[in-house]
Amino acid sequence: MNTARWVVGALALALLPRLAAAQDPRLVGRLDAPTVAAVGAIIDSVRPLGVPADPLVNKALEGASKHAAGPRIVAAVRGLAAELARARTALGASSSEAELV
Repeated sequence: MNTARWVVGALALALLPRLAAAQDPRLVGRLDAPTVAAVGAIIDSVRPLGVPADPLVNKALEGASKHAAGPRIVAAVRGLAAELARARTALGASSSEAELV
């Protein structure tokens, strides 16, 4: 467990300069800094694919409200991002956020 936190923390520190502008203000204060950075990195990685950020932010906030651990929140957001990316591919670029979700 401590190793996972260390890895997430190290990743967050490495990506922090790049992610500073990408952080969603809804996440700051609700999640620890490494989790905010990791969620931001996931959002940034799927944005070019046309995946909307709001469902991913909402998934992270859901985890925070359930007092889930940071790595579990990151895994849930990563899984949802993959599902939304597959949906975007299947439904096409003109599909709405509601259709993807």
